[in-house]
Amino acid sequence: MVLILASILGFFFLLYCFWLLALTVKIRIVQLNSLNVESTQYPQIDLLIPFRNERDNLPVLLKSIAGLSYPKDKLSVILVNDHSEDGYQTNLTALLKQFPFQLQFLDLPQHFEGKKQALSFGLGYCKGDLVVFTDADCIFESVWLESYAEAFSKTPFDLSFGAVHIKGKGWLAKFQQAEHYALSGVSFGMALFKKPVMISAANMCLRRAFLEILEPKEDIFGASISPSGDDMFLLNEVILNAGLVKCLVGPGSVVQTNAVGKVPELIQQRIRWASKWKNLSNPFYIFTGLIVLFINISVLSLLILVFLKQELIYFSIVLLGMKAISEYLLLTETASIIRKNLSLSSFVLLFCIYPFYCILMFGLSLSPEIKWKGRQHLRI
Repeated sequence: MVLILASILGFFFLLYCFWLLALTVKIRIVQLNSLNVESTQYPQIDLLIPFRNERDNLPVLLKSIAGLSYPKDKLSVILVNDHSEDGYQTNLTALLKQFPFQLQFLDLPQHFEGKKQALSFGLGYCKGDLVVFTDADCIFESVWLESYAEAFSKTPFDLSFGAVHIKGKGWLAKFQQAEHYALSGVSFGMALFKKPVMISAANMCLRRAFLEILEPKEDIFGASISPSGDDMFLLNEVILNAGLVKCLVGPGSVVQTNAVGKVPELIQQRIRWASKWKNLSNPFYIFTGLIVLFINISVLSLLILVFLKQELIYFSIVLLGMKAISEYLLLTETASIIRKNLSLSSFVLLFCIYPFYCILMFGLSLSPEIKWKGRQHLRI
């Protein structure tokens, strides 16, 4: 019985490694050309940012937006306040006087609540060709929006997304950096195979005209289902309506944000991320999630088998070595394509912790209650 289970685990490890290598090769063959600003056409862009209690982050955000090189007459910035209680206005007076782009602060009406309803409310004020979404705790390179404009001028997309880089020091930040390289690698690779499975709300762009196709379904961000996952619910709707989804891997396309500073906060964030899996109909997203879950269960199963039958130790070392090599290749390829480096210590930390972490997050994601921005929500 033990040997039969070991054979099944070995076969699954081989499939997993083959899948990762296929993603790595697909990303490797993407040709990264320098951004050609001179030939880029500049569509009208609305930059839509919901926020709640971001008093410390808003000045940094506005300074970063002010540093964007996008033509001033082609960019409108819309910030939607989701009932903030921290007096965010007090830090912004001097910045607003010198802000170079058209800027609107909108207050979410009292009968609306949450990021998703803030996004839906803000979309009603968007008039441009493209709507770019990000979060209030992010910063950008000066040519960030040119990256979307150039990609759109080459191949008009319905939804596009870029990578997110996690800044910070210490072991927890290193763990999050490596985890995001893994998520970005799967996101990029699957999108390049024309089977997109995930995007990040911190760095995504929607063709506004596509909203007319999505119009019959008002809740495109899944506000009635979960307080989290606006990006994934939007991706799901675009796929269901045969929209073209494109990953953005050019220079200047990466958004940076700070690492979560405390373990409990990280756990709560990841629970929110994982909690939406059963509400999405994208079969490739479900397939990808199951692969990741099963491979981490398999790692723990392999350790148990070695305990029961010590002769399997060399077999287990081979399988774990294959897994480590294929994962390291994918993460380093992803890091290089977004102009970052993967430290060996970050990878080792992720490799050792992730099997336990993944299974724990899956279990906690089944909880009916989600905490977010000082609010408690019940999942449907």
